[in-house]
Amino acid sequence: MNSAEKIRLFSKIILVISLISVLIVGIETVAGNNSDLFYEDRSAVVKTLDAFIIWGVGITGSLLAYWVLQGFADIIDNTYTTAQNSGKKKEDQSYGSAEWLIKASQEDKKSYADNLLKRGLITREEYDEMFK
Repeated sequence: MNSAEKIRLFSKIILVISLISVLIVGIETVAGNNSDLFYEDRSAVVKTLDAFIIWGVGITGSLLAYWVLQGFADIIDNTYTTAQNSGKKKEDQSYGSAEWLIKASQEDKKSYADNLLKRGLITREEYDEMFK
């Protein structure tokens, strides 16, 4: 289905963009300029720990978003497939269909033909022809 494929593509693009941005922010945290207000009193060890926290949370969040979007695309595909399959079964087993006429009892067939005759969908000759 077209929309599910678009969602899958979108999720891959989001994953790549978010992973790249998380890596850049983590590297900037470690190699950041010490004259910045935020990094002024921080040692290299603390900045490194901050970078690992950013990477861990960022990568985890990116992967979770990717998996959620992939799951949503799967739900769309499965819903579409189920709708197609249920439509076929309903048509095959519906009242008056060819499959129903094969399996139906003689009384059911007569009732169905009576209904067609009353509605004017078949003539009396066609009705009589059905039960010769």
